[in-house]
Amino acid sequence: MRKLGKISECQSSSLSTNPVHQFLPPGTTWPTYTKYWALPRDEDNDSQNEALQDSTSIENTKLQKNTKIDEQTQNMLVSLLRNTDLLEVRLDATLCAIFGMARFLLYDLTLPRKKIPGMEIVDVVAVLNTFSSAAVLAILWSIAGVAIGLFDTRTNSKDDPTLLIQLIGTTAFSVPLWVFVEKVCHWPISAGLESASLVYAMLLSSLGVLGTMLIARTLSRFLP
Repeated sequence: MRKLGKISECQSSSLSTNPVHQFLPPGTTWPTYTKYWALPRDEDNDSQNEALQDSTSIENTKLQKNTKIDEQTQNMLVSLLRNTDLLEVRLDATLCAIFGMARFLLYDLTLPRKKIPGMEIVDVVAVLNTFSSAAVLAILWSIAGVAIGLFDTRTNSKDDPTLLIQLIGTTAFSVPLWVFVEKVCHWPISAGLESASLVYAMLLSSLGVLGTMLIARTLSRFLP
């Protein structure tokens, strides 16, 4: 009994000497006092839960929007590739490669005659660079044509009125970039061109590719 009395006296004395005790209801004991200040209030819990729910809903909304955009992009690419005529892509890529190599042959005719006939290492490198240049033109033309819809089976026909516009758009996107790649890689014809000459080469090459494609499309009308 004496021990219990001492414990209760210590609790009451410590409770009365604590400065926070004045804010508690009268008759509050030490265990109640510690429990009162240790547990969080309901208002704080409610505000925290609401903030958590708001942040979760915002994240879910952003995730749904990003998912919809990704699905739309994938659907567009799938439909674009599904409706692409691969045979037309191959024919145009072959024409681009032929144009690139014929362009180099015309350029080689303008060079002065060699004192010693035959091919040297420099000539082999030039021919390999020409093959690379022709491959780049074929790839750029194919990518631009697919993106613009030049090879779309739903609209691609010999009598399509928008065919000329599609050819001009494909040429504008692919040929100048092709000449620029030649300039950067130091390939023949465009390697030593200055800025003004480079623009002139882009214009002439664009007209050459566009004319080649128009002639090929026109001749294809008379073929089965």
